Amino acid sequence: MARLDELRLITRVARMYYEQGLRQPESAAQLDLSQATISRLLTRADEEAIVRITIGTPVGVHSEFEERLQRTYALVTDQATARALLAL
Repeated sequence: MARLDELRLITRVARMYYEQGLRQPESAAQLDLSQATISRLLTRADEEAIVRITIGTPVGVHSEFEERLQRTYALVTDQATARALLAL
């Protein structure tokens, strides 16, 4: 398969999955490919930087800082505390 054709297929599979919300088996059926092939193509989409994931952190949430503190000081957040914080 030519490189450009390969990139087109990778992009098509990525759009089906991420933009259209199709699951891998649905994409596989529509494209007459195996689910394993779809999975490999999605991995390639990540490797080729076709797919980029951005996480929009809300104002006042400092998760990177919190994670760095947890690693630096070996802090552990227990599940009960996490559930209580989420309930607020």
